Amino acid sequence: MAELAQLTGGMTMSKISEQEMKRESEYLDKVLDILSKEHFAIQEQYDAKMTHLKGYRRYLWENRRDFNNLFDIAEYEDRLREDIRGYEVISHKKNTIATALKKPYFARIDFEEKGTSHKENIYIGLTSVINKEKFDVMVMDWRAPIASMYYDYELGKASYEAPDGVIEGNIDLKRQFKIKNGKLVLAVDTGIKIDDVLLLETLNESSNVKMQQIVYTIQKEQNQIIRNDSNSSLWIQGVAGSGKTSVALHRIAYLLYHNRNKLNSENIAIFSPHPVFIDYISEVLPELGETNATQLTFFDFAGALLDKLNLKVEDSSEQFINYDKRRDLIDYKTGSEFLEVISAYIEYLENKHWEFGDIVFANTKVFTAKQAEKLFNHDYAHIPINKRLEQVVNRIVYLVSQNYKKVNEKRLKIAIYEKSPKFDAYQLYKELFTDLSIWTRLGIEEVPENVAKICVETLKMFDSGKLFNEDIAPVLLIKSKFEDAIKSNKFLHVIIDEIQTYSLSQIKVLKEMFDKATFTFLGDIHQRVDDFLSWQKIDAQRLFEDTFIEYNLNKCYRSTKEIASLARAVLPESNLEIIERDGDIPKLINCKDENINSVIENLLNVKSNDEYETVAIIVKDESEGEVLNKAIKADNVKLITNASRKLIKGINIIPSYLIKGLEFDFVIVVNNDNFIQNKSNLLYTLITRALHNLVIVSSYQIELLNKAIDENLISVINKE
Repeated sequence: MAELAQLTGGMTMSKISEQEMKRESEYLDKVLDILSKEHFAIQEQYDAKMTHLKGYRRYLWENRRDFNNLFDIAEYEDRLREDIRGYEVISHKKNTIATALKKPYFARIDFEEKGTSHKENIYIGLTSVINKEKFDVMVMDWRAPIASMYYDYELGKASYEAPDGVIEGNIDLKRQFKIKNGKLVLAVDTGIKIDDVLLLETLNESSNVKMQQIVYTIQKEQNQIIRNDSNSSLWIQGVAGSGKTSVALHRIAYLLYHNRNKLNSENIAIFSPHPVFIDYISEVLPELGETNATQLTFFDFAGALLDKLNLKVEDSSEQFINYDKRRDLIDYKTGSEFLEVISAYIEYLENKHWEFGDIVFANTKVFTAKQAEKLFNHDYAHIPINKRLEQVVNRIVYLVSQNYKKVNEKRLKIAIYEKSPKFDAYQLYKELFTDLSIWTRLGIEEVPENVAKICVETLKMFDSGKLFNEDIAPVLLIKSKFEDAIKSNKFLHVIIDEIQTYSLSQIKVLKEMFDKATFTFLGDIHQRVDDFLSWQKIDAQRLFEDTFIEYNLNKCYRSTKEIASLARAVLPESNLEIIERDGDIPKLINCKDENINSVIENLLNVKSNDEYETVAIIVKDESEGEVLNKAIKADNVKLITNASRKLIKGINIIPSYLIKGLEFDFVIVVNNDNFIQNKSNLLYTLITRALHNLVIVSSYQIELLNKAIDENLISVINKE
């Protein structure tokens, strides 16, 4: 009973009898036998596919000179791609079965449907296991409708939504299993919440450099979001550590499971806050038996669309560093007022009289400027402007060819384009700041008082060959109307994580780009490392015609109750709810600036890598991180920069603006230049990165902690 007490913290649980344990072990053996046979069969298919693929590639290489034409090459390439797809399917299935062999299921419920006397024993795991000889489902996939009852109900009355309607009945037993490497370690019966056993055990474990799936510990409020299969967009507001990203990824796995015929991973895009986070979440969907969706940052997405601009484009990290230098500019351009200006400017440009030149071809004026302008500004005015010019050019070619024989259409088109208006999004955006009179012609009710300063500062940027981060989205909005259409119908569902870090213009761009998709927005309005982006949720939702389904996740599952209590004291309006998981009281170490490095080294020596797998030392920015990285003497240390792609097991020195979405066993916050002062949202965000232990090292008094100090929520250590 020692292990049971350790897992449950002394809570009332029922360890099953030896006879029941024997029956469960026998059932596990039957499941493993089926899986072993499936694994053997799939391994043979895998080996055969691998051998065939290697042989076919060798054949193509050795006979590459014998292909007669491009058609032959294309045909062979199509066959190769098809073979690769088949190999990937088998490889994916093999990995799923291999994972199931280690832990084929984690729970069981006994359900008796209303109006029957038959009690069904339902084992729940990551994937279904079927005895094909007896047509018997030995293990039910966690995404199956009937499995939802495990997450939603305790003992007693229960129901689930089946394809034919709601099935009601009674749950007579809920049993949880601990299976390691195919061995049944523990089985307990419980009628109370899931977090009594599995969740607390999971939360007490060390963190990983990769986010893990949470199928074993999904909570009722999370399950409701995961199993929402409506076509509406979702807006999920969740406190730090509430599992927002995990829930969204599990919902993707759920939707893929239930919509195989019309949805696959290639139809889903996930926008992450930074490249490290992309790697951090990269294993969740594969663990759930699905291939990864497209994962990218907004900066990567924008960069691909702006690749023809010969400019240095600023990323969000640089924007954060430079914020104090151009505070007014950033605050204005990331808000709703400037989005109204851009929308009005686009409408102004669309209705503007665009001028052409006389079209001269073969030393002959073949079409006058007035004729071309009439076509563009009047006859074809109903066509979107990014498609209109092509239509007008084709019309002019047709009309000219009626009057002249043997017209070289390709050369004529070149001549027409030379005399046509140039729709360059970057230049059009620049014109807005070059000609101040445009602002008065836009019909904007409130032009900012400092508009002249805004224009001057923006023109300085253009002259220096840069594009500021806050200007990227406005340029893309103009580009979508006046250059190539940037819409994509490939993605049917788009997840935007850390939505509170996006400007309204960025959100508008993504809506324009993926106008056929539904969206899931994940965020916490309280987790902010900057002072701008103060728009309200309603401002963002007005950009969409859809009605959002909104969810609030208020429980912090990440941090111990001591760390979570400190976070709530720093930011009471967060409404953070605490899980009863005991830990150490956070510490505030006050010391002189020159002693900070030795204090950190001592902390790292006391909290050895054997105790904690992941450690984060959070500093203001990358330059502070570089100094610290050179100064501290410790093994297994990595400075995370904006160019980094992965965390390490060990000590990660991380700038504050790259911390969003991540978690660590042990967190050290370094406040050596007082960058935290008066920034409660920032301090809240940094505190809630810690799972088990938190220390703040500061050479300045942090007034935001005064209340917590008075309430003994953080212990203070003063060092000379």
